[in-house]
Amino acid sequence: MEQRNLQKLLLETAIATIVCDGEIHEKEIAELNNIISQATYFKDFNGRELLKEMIDDVQRNVRDVLRGYLEKLKKTELSTVQELLILEVILRIVYADDRFDENEVLFIRLVRSMLKLHDETIVQRFGPVPSITRLSSESLASSELQQPLNFAFDKFLSIKLPEMQDPIVLQLRDVNIEADSKE
Repeated sequence: MEQRNLQKLLLETAIATIVCDGEIHEKEIAELNNIISQATYFKDFNGRELLKEMIDDVQRNVRDVLRGYLEKLKKTELSTVQELLILEVILRIVYADDRFDENEVLFIRLVRSMLKLHDETIVQRFGPVPSITRLSSESLASSELQQPLNFAFDKFLSIKLPEMQDPIVLQLRDVNIEADSKE
């Protein structure tokens, strides 16, 4: 995947993670700022217009944002490193506010179900994180497991989320989307 497209997907990942529990926490915004300013994968990234577009989408319909993100992720071919970056962004945002919401755990599991990573790779990179490890990829392909995943996807998208009111969503506008050039 081209660097610019990966950066866009990682920003979409961060925004989807921030809003998946129906709340936007200041610590999550601060962590997104840290990611953009310090992570090498956001080197030379300027996504001000993209962020504005995403905030507008969240204000219109957060469920559509989440559904669109998950469907895009499911269709996207990613390398192992890119899949690890997706999980890194999610975990950094989720752990930023020092609590795990039930919706966040379900979101992580849904994202994890769309990745080809082996549990051993995840554990080597992040340590044991029970909400993102799963059975082998062979058993994931089974119809018995796909049915619960499809149910989980539907359940996640049917969760009653509070409306994203302007004062809450406007906190996202504080994100400094222009990453410093890292040498």
